[in-house]
Amino acid sequence: MHVMADLRKSAVDEKQVRAILTNNHMSGYAVFGDAYDVTERALLAEQGQLRSIGQQVLVATYTMVESYLTNKFPEYLQFRLGDEHKRLDGPIQTSFARARSLKDISTAYDAYLDISLPHFDVEQIVTTNDCSFSAACAWEGLCKLSEARNEIVHTGEATTLPVSTLTDARYPFEFARGWIEYVDCNFDYLLYEGFRTDLIIEYQERRRAAQETAAKRAARRERPRRAKAARLVEGPRA
Repeated sequence: MHVMADLRKSAVDEKQVRAILTNNHMSGYAVFGDAYDVTERALLAEQGQLRSIGQQVLVATYTMVESYLTNKFPEYLQFRLGDEHKRLDGPIQTSFARARSLKDISTAYDAYLDISLPHFDVEQIVTTNDCSFSAACAWEGLCKLSEARNEIVHTGEATTLPVSTLTDARYPFEFARGWIEYVDCNFDYLLYEGFRTDLIIEYQERRRAAQETAAKRAARRERPRRAKAARLVEGPRA
């Protein structure tokens, strides 16, 4: 609010500041893209007054996702392994500990837990006007978060999810927080109760369709190789 007051050459609304600090209030600057006009948004993008805090939020948001998945893995693994837990848990955990990216974690979930994270989606992804964050599906949103985190850590600035206003940081956070809640609730129900929620039914259908598509592509790639092998076996024709 102080940044915007300085930008607009106006007085800070101290009453609203106190309400944010002492009550469950939120500034409209963190909620509505339309709270900034075109000129203000351009100045904030150029001068970067909110970029540092916003990028810290992005890094913390991705860390939250990775931390959840890392800590949830041994819980689901123990349930999956059952009586084999003591024998297999150590080697699998050692392998999982080598995961260094979202893709690595996803591969481990698929291989050891039979959970395909890219095929689990949420009901909707909420954003606002002129927010840099948008995604066609949950996995795309997570990949953007991962890429933005890497850019910030290695180059100092996110280009995948550039931050100029507070909305650019808030909506990725809200998306990630919601995704974690959906994953936790839906897969807990599936694994521990055997209950398929609507989101799990959609996830399983999406995953099955992807597997069928992959199988068809593999079969098409295999046909020329089989034909070539058959010709070699038959030998040259007279």
